[in-house]
Order: sequence, then C-alpha cells, then structure tokens
Amino acid sequence: MNIDIIMAIVTIAFVYSIIPQIIKVIRDKRVEIAWQTLFITSIGLWTMAFCFGTLSQHLTSITNYFSASGWTFLLCAKFYYRIQ
Repeated sequence: MNIDIIMAIVTIAFVYSIIPQIIKVIRDKRVEIAWQTLFITSIGLWTMAFCFGTLSQHLTSITNYFSASGWTFLLCAKFYYRIQ
C-alpha cells in the first residue's frame, strides 16, 4: 500500500476526531482548548500540508489542509468568542 494513502487515512481519522469539538464550539460558543495548543497545532498542520505537497504526496497534503482548517477554525473561534 502506498505510504501516501496510509498517511491520508490516519489524517482523515484526526479530522473525524475534531468534528465533535467543532460542533461543541458552535453550539456552546466557547472554546476550551488552550491558545498555545491551538496556535502550534494550526501552524504545524499548515506546514505539514505544504511539505507533503512539495513531496508529491498530494492526498496526504489535501487531508492535512482539512485538518489544519479545522484547527484554524477553533483558533479563530477562540479569538472571536474572547472579544465578544
């Protein structure tokens, strides 16, 4: 099995695991994850998505973009609900 497919499947599992947190944030209008965790994870995932794209592992890159988007949404929500 191609390593790109295996890594993409693992990343899809991570995306699936963050969906309940996103739903909870939308419902409760409160983010309970620390700033540091949100920021470092968001930046790290965007960086990994870019790197996988340059290594021609496009499927993993795309799934990492989805994961990075979820974490970035949580980061933006934390900022938004903090200033409200």
